[in-house]
Amino acid sequence: MMKILRVSHIVSGIVTCLVLSTTNTAFAQRVNIDSVVQLVANAKDDDQKLAYTVNLYSTSINNDPEYTIEIGLKLLKQAQQDGNVLEKSTAYSFLGHGYRLAGNHVKGLQYHHEAIRLAEENGNPSLLCIANNQLAHIYKDRSEFEKAIRIYKLSAEDGAKGRIEKVKYWPLVNLGAVYLLKNQPDSAVIFTKPVYEKFKDSGDQNIKSLSFITLGGAYSKLNQPDLSTYYFQKALSEHSTQNSKRYLNMVYVGLAEHYQLLNKPDSVEFYARNAIDAVTNTPFFYLSSAPANMLSSLYDPANCDSTLKYARMYKSANDSLYNTRANQQIQMMTFDEDIRQYQLNEEKEKFVSRVKQYVTLAGLITAIIVAMILFRNNKLRKKANNHLSATLRDLKSTQAQLIQSEKMASLGELTAGIAHEIQNPLNFVNNFSEISSELIEEAEEAIGRGFSAGQPGQEAGKKSPLVAELLQDIKQNLVKINHHGKRADAIVKGMLQHSQSRSGTKEPTDINALVDEYLRLAYISYQSKYPDFEAKMETSFDASAGEINIIPQDIGKALLNLYSNAFYACNHRDVNPGDAMHDASRINTSVTTINTTMIENIISVSTKRMADKIEITVTDNGGGIDPKIIDKIFQPFFTTKPTGQGTGLGLSLAYDIIKAYGGKIEVESKQGEGTVFTLVLPV
Repeated sequence: MMKILRVSHIVSGIVTCLVLSTTNTAFAQRVNIDSVVQLVANAKDDDQKLAYTVNLYSTSINNDPEYTIEIGLKLLKQAQQDGNVLEKSTAYSFLGHGYRLAGNHVKGLQYHHEAIRLAEENGNPSLLCIANNQLAHIYKDRSEFEKAIRIYKLSAEDGAKGRIEKVKYWPLVNLGAVYLLKNQPDSAVIFTKPVYEKFKDSGDQNIKSLSFITLGGAYSKLNQPDLSTYYFQKALSEHSTQNSKRYLNMVYVGLAEHYQLLNKPDSVEFYARNAIDAVTNTPFFYLSSAPANMLSSLYDPANCDSTLKYARMYKSANDSLYNTRANQQIQMMTFDEDIRQYQLNEEKEKFVSRVKQYVTLAGLITAIIVAMILFRNNKLRKKANNHLSATLRDLKSTQAQLIQSEKMASLGELTAGIAHEIQNPLNFVNNFSEISSELIEEAEEAIGRGFSAGQPGQEAGKKSPLVAELLQDIKQNLVKINHHGKRADAIVKGMLQHSQSRSGTKEPTDINALVDEYLRLAYISYQSKYPDFEAKMETSFDASAGEINIIPQDIGKALLNLYSNAFYACNHRDVNPGDAMHDASRINTSVTTINTTMIENIISVSTKRMADKIEITVTDNGGGIDPKIIDKIFQPFFTTKPTGQGTGLGLSLAYDIIKAYGGKIEVESKQGEGTVFTLVLPV
C-alpha cells in the first residue's frame, strides 16, 4: 500500500511539473505602468478612473510586491500633480497591498488607513469598497478574523452601492476564505459559491483562483472528498497557468490540510514540501510558515534533523510577520484608526443632531406661519360667506332646472321608444282589421250568390267552397290580431311597471331564503310555459349572509327577471343571441333540437357576505351573449328574443331596482359556454 502511495506521488509530481512549465505569459507580463497612469489621469470621471485601476488588480501584481509598490508610487505622483483625491486613495491602496504582499504589515496598514481616509473624503462607494477590502486582508493574514470579517462586510455594503460591478464580489470571496480559516466551512461555501458561479467562465483569474481554493478546503472539512479534489484540481490548473508562486503555495497548503484530515501523512508531506518549494527564493517565503509547521509536527521525533529544520523554518517565517515590534506597531496603528473612526462617528452624530434641531426649528416656524395664514384665511372666508350663500342658492336653482331638463329629455327618449315599439303591433292590428272587413264583405257577397243561384255545376242553396276558405282566412287573421293585441298589452304593462314608483316598506329580510324562494317560483312559472323543460338547480348559500334591510318584493322582481333570463338561455342555447329577428317556427325548431341533445341544463345560484355588501350570483350554461351587444342588455326595450317573445324591459327593470338600492349588476358571458350575472347589494 505504501508503495502504491509513493508511485502516485511520483506521478502527481510529474504532472505538477508539466503544469508548472506551462505559463500564461500574457498574465505574467507586466503592463506598461506609465500608459495606465496616463489613462487614469485622462479619464472623463471618477468611475472611469476607478475602472482602469481595478483592471490592474487582474495583472501580475499578486505575484510581484515590488511591481505593485512601483504602480502605487507612480499613481501617487500623478495624483499629487492632478490634486485628485480618488487617485490618491487608489495609489495608497496599491502601496498598502504591495507592502502586505512583501510581508510588511506595519507599512501596509499605514497606507491602507490613509487610503480609507481619502476614500471617505471622496465618498465614492466603489472606492470605499476597495480600500476596506485591502485593509481587511492584513487582519485576515494575521488571524484576527473577527476584525477582518467586520471590515469585509463594510466593504461589501459599499460595493453593493457602487457602480463598478467586479469589486462587489471581492469582499464576498474573501469572507468565504476567512470563514474557512475560522473552521466554518458551511459559511465559507455560502459566500464563495455565488462568486464561483459568476466568475467560473470569466477571465478574472484572481477571483477564480481564490474561490477554487476556498471551495476545495470547505468541502474537505465537510467530508466531501470528491468535491474537494475537483476544486483543488481546478485551482492547481488555474494557478499553474498563472505561474503565481503565492497562489500555488495556497493550493498546496490546502491539499496538505485536506490529506491531513484524511490521515494520509505521505500526501501531507508531499504537498507541504511543494508549498515550501513554491515560495522558496521569492518575496513570499514567509508563506512557508504553515507548511513548515505541518512538517515539523509530522516527522517522528527520532528524525531530529528534519524536525529541527522545519521548526526553524517555521520560526523564521513566523517571526518575519509576528515579531513583537511589528505586533506593537500594528496594535498602535489599529488603536489610532479606531480612535479616528470613533471621532468621525461622533462628529457625524453631532451633525445629525444639529440637523434635527434645525429641522425642528424650521418646522416650528413653518407651523407658526401656517397658523397665521389659516387665521387670515378664516377671516376672509367669513367675509365671503354671504356672497357664497347667495351663489349657492343660484347654483341650486340652476341645478334643479338642469335636473328637470334631463328628466324631460329622458322622458322624451322613453316616450319615443315606447311609441316605436307599440307602433308595430298596432299596425298589425289595423292592417288585419281592414283586410278582415274586406274579406267579410266578399264572404257576404259570395254567400248571397251561392244561396240564390249557386255556382256553375252546383246546386242552388248550397254553401260555396270559397266561403269556407274566406272564413278560414278570417279566423287566421283574428288569431294574429289577438296575438299582437296581447303583445301590445304586455308592452304597455311593462312600461307601467318600469315607470311606477317603488312602494312598500323596507324590512329585515333573510336574503338566502328570499333568493331560494324566488328561484323555485321562477322555475315553476317557466315550466308552466314550457312543460318539457327541465334544469338542475345548484345552490351555494353563505350561512353568514344573514338579514338585510330591503323591500322583499322589489328584490324578488329583480331575481325573477334574472332567473327567467337564465332559464330562457338554457332552453334556447342554439339560437344566436345577437339575432332578434327569429320567428316563432324557428324558435320551436330550436327548442326541439336542443331538447333531443344530452346537454344538461344547469342553473347555479350562490350568495356571499362581505364586509359591506352581499353578492348574489346567477350562473347558467346556456348559449351566452354576443360580446357586441353585452353593453346594451340593460337598456329599456332592448331584447335578443324573437318578435312577440319579449319586451326588453326585464333586465332594465332589475337594473333600476338594484341601482335604487345603491347596488349594481355585473355580467360576464362567453358564447357557447354560458353567462354569469352578479347582483351586488350594500349591507
